Amino acid sequence: MSLNKSAAITGFAEMPSSKQPESLTAMDIATRLAARAVADAGLDKSDIDGLLTVTPVAQPSILWPTALCETLNLDLAYFDSVDLGGASSAGMIWRAAAAIHSGMCRHVLCVASDVMCSDTFSNIISMAPPSDVEFELPYGNVPPLAGYGMITQRHMHEYGTTSTPCAHPVRCSATVRSRSMRYWRRR
Repeated sequence: MSLNKSAAITGFAEMPSSKQPESLTAMDIATRLAARAVADAGLDKSDIDGLLTVTPVAQPSILWPTALCETLNLDLAYFDSVDLGGASSAGMIWRAAAAIHSGMCRHVLCVASDVMCSDTFSNIISMAPPSDVEFELPYGNVPPLAGYGMITQRHMHEYGTTSTPCAHPVRCSATVRSRSMRYWRRR
C-alpha cells in the first residue's frame, strides 16, 4: 500500500536530554510532549482523533495507551501501541499515515516518552526475561542495541564493509543535534 502524500507531520515536540533529569515520570513527559506537539501543529486537543504511543521501559504496562488517552482526556476513533524496538518512532509514523489514509481518523498524535535514570532502568532490566536467548546470550550481548551491533558485524563480514562508513552518519547526527545525548557528553 502506497501512503505517498496521504499524510504529513504537522507538529513536533521533544524534551532535552540531560544528565540530571527533572523528577518527571514517563506520563509527565508524554503529557508535556503531547501538548507541545498539538500546539506546534496549530490544532486543538479536540482535533486529535488518533493516538499512537510506545510503552516506556520505565513504566511497562499493556494499558499504557489507555492510560495516556485518559490522562490527555482525548476522544479517539483509533489508538494503539507500537513496539518495534529502535524502529518504534518510524513505525508510529507509518501507522499514523495508514490510519489517516484508511479514513479511520484525521489527526494522529504520536508520543514516545521514557525516563531512563540508572535506578529505574536497572530495576526494570533485572526483572525482564532475556529475549532471543539462543542468539544473544552465547555471545554475552544483552543490552538493547547489541542486536544492531551483531547485524552490523555480520554485514561487515559478508560484504567487506568497514566500520568507518557505518560510524560516520551516526556520529555526524549526534554531534549536530543539540538535544542529542552525545552532544552534551562531548562538551
